[in-house]
Amino acid sequence: MLNLFNEKVKEIINSIDDMEEYLDARKKGAQDAADKAKAKGGNALPSYYHFDGKVAAYEKCYKIVKSDKCLVILGEKYSDTMKKLKKYRDMSQKNFQKIVGELEVWGEIYLKCKSNTK
Repeated sequence: MLNLFNEKVKEIINSIDDMEEYLDARKKGAQDAADKAKAKGGNALPSYYHFDGKVAAYEKCYKIVKSDKCLVILGEKYSDTMKKLKKYRDMSQKNFQKIVGELEVWGEIYLKCKSNTK
């Protein structure tokens, strides 16, 4: 019985390590895209705001994925962000792009965590 427990603990730790590697890669990709869009300026600035929003959300995910309530927290983040988007008519382009970037991350990491718990 103890061996089974130890194996489960190792699985969980490996799963967290894998998730952190995944977050590192995704955050780096979003940061690279943000940097390139910012450097281009002009019409590329909405892409900068979008990817910059993703970078901030990925950063928050490091702590969330270690929680035993990961799916609940990410689900709440997604729902809260969807509520913000309902007011899109009153937003600036900058704020809209940032929020859509965050929404994508909450959904993506929710689905990734969900697939890791099966």
